[in-house]
Amino acid sequence: MIINNLLNVLQFVVLTPLCSIVKASPIQDEHNRLRTGNTTGGKSPFARAYPMYEGWTHLQQASLQDAFDHALFMAANVLAYPHRDEIYPIYFQGDEDYEKVMDVFREIVGREPGDIHGAAIFKNILIDGLDRKKSCQNDPNNVLVAALLPGRVDRTIANIVCCEKCWNYPHMEDGIDCDDLGTTVSVKMSSLGGVILHELVHFDPMCVPSIGQQTEDIAWGPLSVRKLRQNEPEKACLNADNYKWYAQHLWWTVNCDRKFSGPRGSIDTYEPWCGIQGCQIQ
Repeated sequence: MIINNLLNVLQFVVLTPLCSIVKASPIQDEHNRLRTGNTTGGKSPFARAYPMYEGWTHLQQASLQDAFDHALFMAANVLAYPHRDEIYPIYFQGDEDYEKVMDVFREIVGREPGDIHGAAIFKNILIDGLDRKKSCQNDPNNVLVAALLPGRVDRTIANIVCCEKCWNYPHMEDGIDCDDLGTTVSVKMSSLGGVILHELVHFDPMCVPSIGQQTEDIAWGPLSVRKLRQNEPEKACLNADNYKWYAQHLWWTVNCDRKFSGPRGSIDTYEPWCGIQGCQIQ
């Protein structure tokens, strides 16, 4: 079964629990069929084109392809379960920014075929395992997880560089269990799909048509993005990690059928592979 438009995406996410989406659904079978022998890109039931991949082992590429799908699952979930009065205001302003924020997620999921925007543009992304510009190697604080590097002239072309720290983040279907998440929003909710989602929010064709400018990296992590929303609410829709944490919070709320309270401090924000400075996705 291949989902060809946004309506079917939303219906599928509404009606299908996480375990069947990522483990036993016909969509996963179709993923596997389409990817057989594919080393540069492929089709997705959500996107009309996959990114390209270069410099990865077969297992790493498969893991990143799954993470790309998971990013789209989370974006579609936001559109299917807006929860505007409960979770949305934690991360963004209300009426001022609501449609802008939703439009970013619509761009990520993909517009109707024929629109000049939408997920078809993902074919212009290279998920780069060679790190040609040494972004990971030259990170002075050793906290960089991943970075999106747009083309110098044409910002509809970009490389996503995933550093070694990417591999500390599990997959949603086999590395995160509702029973392990506890009752608070925490870094335990973070997945490799969340890393990819953050980077897609940075991609100009996803954000500029929606919010009128490029997204930024102002704050990272479940506690810092909430503080940004509280202290500088007008900047929340400009910060890529607010989108990631909104989508992750909502995803696990829906799929675990549980409400999560706010993060309690370092107990919910500390990631040992980055230390007290905290991880950064750029």
